Amino acid sequence: IIFSTIPCYFLPPTLFFLCPTTPPPPPTALLSPMASVGFFPCTTQWPSTIDWCETNFTLTPSVAEFWNTISSLFISAVGALGIFYASDLAFLTLSIVLIITGLGSALFHGTLCYPWQIADEVPMMWLALLWLYVLLTLEEAAPGTDKGKGKGKEKGSQHPLLWRALHVVMFVYCAFVCVLHAWAGFVLTFQAHFIGLLLLGVALMVRLTFRQPFSSYPVLKQLLVRFFVVTFAACMVWLMDYHGCALVSRLPWGLPNPQLHSWWHVGMGCAALYSGTFLECARFVHRNREEPRLWWLFGVLPLVDHLPGGKRKN
Repeated sequence: IIFSTIPCYFLPPTLFFLCPTTPPPPPTALLSPMASVGFFPCTTQWPSTIDWCETNFTLTPSVAEFWNTISSLFISAVGALGIFYASDLAFLTLSIVLIITGLGSALFHGTLCYPWQIADEVPMMWLALLWLYVLLTLEEAAPGTDKGKGKGKEKGSQHPLLWRALHVVMFVYCAFVCVLHAWAGFVLTFQAHFIGLLLLGVALMVRLTFRQPFSSYPVLKQLLVRFFVVTFAACMVWLMDYHGCALVSRLPWGLPNPQLHSWWHVGMGCAALYSGTFLECARFVHRNREEPRLWWLFGVLPLVDHLPGGKRKN
């Protein structure tokens, strides 16, 4: 999947003919007066199919959207934080893909080149599908738990053939969707697809929170509420930046552009940490049958203590 979706990321402009058909430029309404100025040749020769409300190349000629680029790195920082607290391979993989997503986003906003736009959007789908996969593993684990024989006792999957088929279906679906998007460059279709995956994940989180044994642990409800509030707020500022650019660029009393898309990055970085911590806590509850302890970094960012109560140290 990785090799099939990055064939053009590092090609010089003279070799762009080897890549997919050059996409149409963004609508005129989305182009800033500085769109034709920049350090990267692909900004004009192979532009992205979307441009955000931040005026391009204003702070430096080498970065198209400065604040969107800087805020993207927050997503990678959250992923790096997750690597040090991942309890198994699934969460380690989620953290690594989150780092890739943040770097791809920074490269996209820094250049406004189409290959780097794909480097931003394809990892977003990887991340959403991996997130759904871990949620589904917890869904499968919940009814197969042996509640009467102590901590950590688990039964095997109740539907092993169906579960293995789901692995294959998710892998094939991920490969098909990511390769198709990398070569077709959808905009509205990609956004609708990503929102659909997000809503499906939220529904699974809600369902999991109110199932046994997870419903007995308030920390999961707390993380679910925080995730929902932050995700909703981030989506609202994303919509305001994309559809209300004319308004936020001309605020009264000379107020500057609030760079709402940058706050979308910050919000989604926090939402990724909340959802990842939710999954870690659910896995901890499933294995140990006790309330996981959280550490709150700066009072906002949660980290999980993976040790059961009897093994914790002050």
